[in-house]
Amino acid sequence: MTKLRSSNIPYAALLAGVAMAAATPRAEIVDRVAAIVGSEAITLSQVRTQMNVVALLDESEPAGLESGGRAALEALIDRRLAMQDLALTPFLLAPADEVEGPLRALRGRTFAGGRDFPAALAHYGLTEDDCRAFFRERASFERYVSFRFKTGQDVSPGAIEAFYRDEYSAGQAALGAPIEPLESVRSSILDILAERQANRLLEQRIMELRALTRIEILAFAPAGGGQ
Repeated sequence: MTKLRSSNIPYAALLAGVAMAAATPRAEIVDRVAAIVGSEAITLSQVRTQMNVVALLDESEPAGLESGGRAALEALIDRRLAMQDLALTPFLLAPADEVEGPLRALRGRTFAGGRDFPAALAHYGLTEDDCRAFFRERASFERYVSFRFKTGQDVSPGAIEAFYRDEYSAGQAALGAPIEPLESVRSSILDILAERQANRLLEQRIMELRALTRIEILAFAPAGGGQ
């Protein structure tokens, strides 16, 4: 059976923060609060660490807070809101095996420039605990999205047929690729549409949480900024 892939994943930005990083050593950071989200603070070092872990995973070159900090902070605010929401359902917190598995895989990788894991950590100014915390939050967030926005959601047959006609078949025809029967790709289409539906519900929930939560941005804000 053909497996289709969705290119419409808004919550991927929340899973990863932003695909940019800064490698300034921790000793050079003068930490300060970047934002207040409800009763929690997000610091500049947390923003930087988030960016660095994503860059480590992507093997991308680091960029400074001045160029990517605001986008990273906004993504981190949305993730913090989601994690505060998740705290109401603590059984969704990821177990250790969903954290240590990805960490073991990361330890076994060879990174750009032939670096081993310790050398890569040093290059990005990270510790192993930074990576562990990232994987823990990412796995918990994925559980939150699946449970809250995918479980029990139905995709109508009409929506599946419309996707098959307007997106799958049209896309294959434009590429000059064979068009498989609907039944061969139905399961993949269902996955894509369920994911899109979950994305929409997640976006709505984040907007609700932003409206209900005191958020004050103290770094990277435009003149007179704040929220």
